[in-house]
Amino acid sequence: MAGLGFRYQGHTDWYRESKPWKIRSKDLPVEAVDVSGSVINYDGLDNLVRLSALKSLNLSHCPHIDDWSLSRLHAFRETLEDLSLAGCPQVTERGLTPPALTHPLAPTPFPENPGVLAPISQPPPTREPRSPGSQPPLL
Repeated sequence: MAGLGFRYQGHTDWYRESKPWKIRSKDLPVEAVDVSGSVINYDGLDNLVRLSALKSLNLSHCPHIDDWSLSRLHAFRETLEDLSLAGCPQVTERGLTPPALTHPLAPTPFPENPGVLAPISQPPPTREPRSPGSQPPLL
């Protein structure tokens, strides 16, 4: 089931598919969008570009989001703080680094939510050093 919702700046209530959507972005900016589980893709992200105050975007479990799609997020380079990509099988490490994204993103150190990404303003979590010849851990 798709998340399909949005939240206005300064509000805590989410408008979901069960509520009527009345996006008044001229009156009050939208700061969070949840399209998790949807079929959104690169072209579909164009519909979000006009959201100039977007801080949080949930793209988790969207099968058509890939590295190319992430390059579209440059439109939010000044505002985006939270990005969820959990369960997006076509996203690779390559899509999470510049120039695909304007600023680098790194996984947050919360193993219970490994798909949430945040700008690298804090160092990413460190990993145990491997001995030469050892295999990398399976993720």
